[in-house]
Amino acid sequence: MQTMILPKKVCNDIEGLIRRFIWGSASPTPKLSLINWEAICQPMKSGGLGLRCMHNFNIAFILKLSYSIVTRTSSLWVTLLREKYGLQEILPQSVRKGSCTSLWRAIANSWDLLRDNLAWSLGNGESVNFLQDVWIPVLGPLRNHLLYHVSLGSTFSFAEFITNDGNWDLAKLSMFFTQTVVQHIAGIKCPTFQDVSDSCFWKHDSKHVFSIQSAYACISNQQWDAHQPIWKQIWHLLVP
Repeated sequence: MQTMILPKKVCNDIEGLIRRFIWGSASPTPKLSLINWEAICQPMKSGGLGLRCMHNFNIAFILKLSYSIVTRTSSLWVTLLREKYGLQEILPQSVRKGSCTSLWRAIANSWDLLRDNLAWSLGNGESVNFLQDVWIPVLGPLRNHLLYHVSLGSTFSFAEFITNDGNWDLAKLSMFFTQTVVQHIAGIKCPTFQDVSDSCFWKHDSKHVFSIQSAYACISNQQWDAHQPIWKQIWHLLVP
């Protein structure tokens, strides 16, 4: 569960055991499930019981390992894996290898999902791609905000938008982005070589700390119904 991606059948079998326990079924006399499993796995605020979908829960654990590969580079096991598979960048585009262990294959399969949910804390700007990476979380990648008549490659560096006196070149930025985007950029300190190295953080936590709970919610969110206040009242009723 925590070191490899389980086959869907295994996850379904585990969920089957949980369902039989909930409905009091015992072989060879199975009982009919009164509510479908997807409804039971909804959060309590959406009318479910808050039980976990095993497949999504499994992926959340793998994301924790992937996140450690990016953020815990001083840890011995992370150092060994990064050396073994030749990771030079903090957050490579891909970590897939032709020959690897089941652990690394699981990490590689979750890598795109990890990248989509990380943002950069800008330091010296050496590890961050100006257009492709997310370093202003509210905007996402700046490539999505280029003016319609501008065609650019993905090789732009921070230095190209910084003046000689170390400030943002607002005039040049305005050639490629709307004023709203330029204002967001101007609100961030310009990177310099004297700053600390760039680092990544988890976008779905106010303290930017990764947790299995927030990762599971991120994976499952599209499958959940909207929260409804009525359910909070129902769950707090003093009834047998």
